[in-house]
Formats: sequence, C-alpha cells, structure tokens
Amino acid sequence: MPPLTITQFFSDYFEGRLESEHSFGEGNQGTLGVQFSARDFEAIGDEAFVPPTKTRATALFVYETLAATEEVRVQGGLRFGRQASESVMTGIRRTDNAVSASLGVNLDASDVVTFSASVSRSIKLPNAEELFSNGPHAATQAFEIGNPDLVPETALGIDLTTHVHGDRFRGSASFFTTGFSDYSRRRRPGSR
Repeated sequence: MPPLTITQFFSDYFEGRLESEHSFGEGNQGTLGVQFSARDFEAIGDEAFVPPTKTRATALFVYETLAATEEVRVQGGLRFGRQASESVMTGIRRTDNAVSASLGVNLDASDVVTFSASVSRSIKLPNAEELFSNGPHAATQAFEIGNPDLVPETALGIDLTTHVHGDRFRGSASFFTTGFSDYSRRRRPGSR
C-alpha cells in the first residue's frame, strides 16, 4: 500500500465592488463601477503542483440603457480590466489588460412582442494555475505545466431573441453564436 500523502491548499481571497447608478431623461439609465480583487495562493505537500502565487485585479465598467424612441432602447457596456499575476518563488510577474464591450438593441414591435439583438466581445485573462503550474495533479491524473506566456482568450458573440409576453403566455426563442480565439485548454504532450 502506498504511503499516505497530504497536500494543503491555502487561498486568501478578497473581492470588492462599488457601483453608482444614475438616470437622465425618460428611459435613460446606467451604472458606473469599479471592481477589485486580491488572491494569495499556496499549496504545501507532495502534490503541490502550483507554486505560491499572488494575483491582483482591478476593473472599471459602465453600462448604459438609452431610449432612442418609445419603442427602441439601445444598451451598451464597456469594461476595462487589469490583472497582475506573480509566481512568488520564481519572481515571474506579468500584467495583462483586457477590454470587453457589448452593444444591443431592443425593439418593442407590439404590446406583446419584443425583438432583441446584441453583439459582444469579452476577454478572459489567464489565472495563476494556467500560468505557473508545474507538477503532478493527483485529482486529474495529469502533470500540469503552465505557460507564463499564455495570451488572453477572446470571445465574440451574437445573440438574437424574440420575446412574447401575453396575459396568459410568456415565451422566448433565441439564436446565439460565440466564437473563441486563443482558447486555453489542456492537451497531452505531442498533441496540437
């Protein structure tokens, strides 16, 4: 029988968010905000596949709804984020920026039918495990190797929706598609 191994994982995480809602004119409203987080991670033991890391992130965002006419509303969002990740033992540090945005239109075609269309671009920054892993992961039966040069993932999406909302019936039908570039995934050595 193999000897019992113990690995402990310590993760101190703090996240905060401040928002300010506003409105101006009939049907025009929005939100401005800032979000921040701090994560210190450490694994101790035989199966510690990620070195101690520190991650700090800050983001500024805005979301607005504007009434173009009584039947048409335009919605838009914009988010700028910055993340700093550091491997404490190796001193490897990197800082990434990300800009995500969305734009949508809602049309009240009648009292019971609404059409919506939106496009979006979102960015996912790599986390500490994706960047700095280097060791056996017992739960997945894999040897995890991070990549400090990993680029952020980008998703581009389109969504078309029809809503029907009568007195006795509510329903919706949607068509959406999302394309990803620079998608981070696990792969076996020698695979593409």
